[in-house]
Amino acid sequence: MQVNEQTMATTVEGVFAAGDAVTGPSSVAEAIGTGRRAAIAMHCFLTGMSMGDIRTIYTNQEGVLTIEKYGSREREEKTQEVIGFDDVLNPDYYEKENRVPMKALDPSESTKGFKEIYAGYSGEEAIHEANRCFHCGHCAVCGTCAEICPLDVITMGEEGPEVVYPKECWHCGGCRINCPCGAVYYEFPLSMLI
Repeated sequence: MQVNEQTMATTVEGVFAAGDAVTGPSSVAEAIGTGRRAAIAMHCFLTGMSMGDIRTIYTNQEGVLTIEKYGSREREEKTQEVIGFDDVLNPDYYEKENRVPMKALDPSESTKGFKEIYAGYSGEEAIHEANRCFHCGHCAVCGTCAEICPLDVITMGEEGPEVVYPKECWHCGGCRINCPCGAVYYEFPLSMLI
């Protein structure tokens, strides 16, 4: 069975594939990407839309899936942006960790039966891999913004940082500059946007 790399459609009509079933063992990000492409293609298949008509897909403020179309205009190709360790906003906050290599069967053993070739990660290895995440754009609840705030405008609540005195903020930018995840943004006047 073959899979179209753009639509993730298989040679069987109405059947789509994604993740390791298509690429073989790969990264979680790649599996999510192929899954997203497959989900969009399935939506198009079921609704009669064309993949070329889709500009962007997002969830609006009411939680409803929204699809914007280009109409007849050509879709511009975007190059994939790879963010390196040095491009992270505050890399000194993170310790550089190497990827955990995944254990695999010896090639001579893999041809003798139906055992999985890649064993996956143990619980401890999976936690180690997850701890390598920089939480880019998502709050890691580290408390740096609350520690750096000179007027205690931001404090640590039960579920993470909270803006408690928005009218007292000087807009010094300390919270935004020092956030290791790039999760802090604000507008004028300051409102709860962490």
